[in-house]
Amino acid sequence: MASVAMLALLVAGALIVAPRVPDVSGVLLIVDFVICILFAFDFLRSLWTAKSKVRYLVTWGWLDLITCIPFVAEARWLRLARLLRVFTIVRAMRILWVSSREDRRSVVMAGATFSIQTLFVVLCVLVLYFEHDAPDGNIRTASDVMWWGIVTVTTVGYGDHFPVTDGGRICGAILMLTGIGYLTTVLGLVTRMTQPFAARS
Repeated sequence: MASVAMLALLVAGALIVAPRVPDVSGVLLIVDFVICILFAFDFLRSLWTAKSKVRYLVTWGWLDLITCIPFVAEARWLRLARLLRVFTIVRAMRILWVSSREDRRSVVMAGATFSIQTLFVVLCVLVLYFEHDAPDGNIRTASDVMWWGIVTVTTVGYGDHFPVTDGGRICGAILMLTGIGYLTTVLGLVTRMTQPFAARS
């Protein structure tokens, strides 16, 4: 959740300063909407498990609730709420601090997750930029590139959408290698965490 919170801050900034390209904004809005869903589930989980729900809402709950507001509404008060997204970095630091006290490997996991999340978004935007006007391209919308990105980073590769430009193919290769590297990192951490239990048995 710390890595997601840091990504949310980057996406919020990109939506403010990004060029007015509908498809690029579409990618960022999709990512932001997914982030808000994750924040909402985490808020409900924290509220449900809190010993004192009132204390949680007064201390950190209001902040967690603000981070659930997506960048989709045009009401003025929601625009103001968007500026409060800067508090997501406070949330991220709080989660990292608590996690590092329990297990420092969780900080490594958060860093790896944040890196692949950020790279995923950047590469999807770049691929859409390269492929949008390609004569033989089949990645032309935000939904196309998000679907392509998911199947590529997981190395599934359905083949229904694929880059045809040199720039798009380079981005695809980087995304595939990144997905494999992240999976290796996760498996390595899980193996190290399970070694003490295996030794006891």
